[in-house]
Amino acid sequence: MRGHGTTVKMEYDERYTSFYRRARLLGFVLQFKRMPPTLVHSALAALIDRWRPKTHSFHLPCGEMTIILEDLGMITGLPLEGHALTGRVERKNWHDRVVVLIGDCPPDKKNRTSGVPLPLLLKYRSKCPEGAEPWVVEQYVRAYLWYLLTEVVFPDCSADTTLWMYFDFLADWDAGYSWGVAGLAYLYCSLDNATRRTEATSGMCGCVWGLSIWMWERIPVGRLEKLRAHAWTEYGEDGDDARYPTVAYAWDVVGTISGESKTLYKIFINELDALTPLQVNWRPYTDDREWGFELNVMCKQDRLLWRCIVPIIFVYASEYHLP
Repeated sequence: MRGHGTTVKMEYDERYTSFYRRARLLGFVLQFKRMPPTLVHSALAALIDRWRPKTHSFHLPCGEMTIILEDLGMITGLPLEGHALTGRVERKNWHDRVVVLIGDCPPDKKNRTSGVPLPLLLKYRSKCPEGAEPWVVEQYVRAYLWYLLTEVVFPDCSADTTLWMYFDFLADWDAGYSWGVAGLAYLYCSLDNATRRTEATSGMCGCVWGLSIWMWERIPVGRLEKLRAHAWTEYGEDGDDARYPTVAYAWDVVGTISGESKTLYKIFINELDALTPLQVNWRPYTDDREWGFELNVMCKQDRLLWRCIVPIIFVYASEYHLP
């Protein structure tokens, strides 16, 4: 499993807030100012082994299950409605386009063509200088979001590169892209590649963090014990529901599972084999559920799209959403 970590090593600045609000990404971004819960990799591996590319679902004894737009919206707060992340993607002069949008970074010594190495981005764009010109601040805003999307939603299996192929979509804050739809399409594609193992380096990429929260919400296998959450400190002004937490905050602080990975994997395989319909939470996001906190406005903003049967697109990948 080669998904990136989700601990943000870049420093957030309140000067970034207005840009992320325009892009409908503020709630998503604010979640990662805090430490996310630890993933149970052995449980995820057991679940991923049950993925079937033909149906885009997990084949379980209780029936077919899959992560859908409803889950992505509620867990990440990413927008579902809007323009698809697609179009003509040109590799030519990609580094020049990066310089225009986030400023100059020293060239990679390995001359890689897939994107900018994460260490370089962290070294040269981790903290916006005080008193910086507005256009410089905007460059840091893009660099922060590019880094976060790479770590959480669109990681590749190299685990150390920010991909340039979706970078151009960060040029216009008011374009209204469907980032959640693209994230789900990329996750489906990543699950397909991981289970088919078409290459020796095939691994699990995509929004593994979101998949883990989905698993905890839906089934008891590998589910960590909820502990008392740390206070949410990102509320801002009263009534600013764009700064509220998402469903993921319900798992802000969790316990741990100890044991040898191979042993835990076998245990979780056996638990999945014995899973019954009564153990599954088929409707975890009901309106009458008591969360203990106010949900971000983006969680249910696009709820009319949750059950749509449509193609979902991420740049080069087109998958079907079949809830």
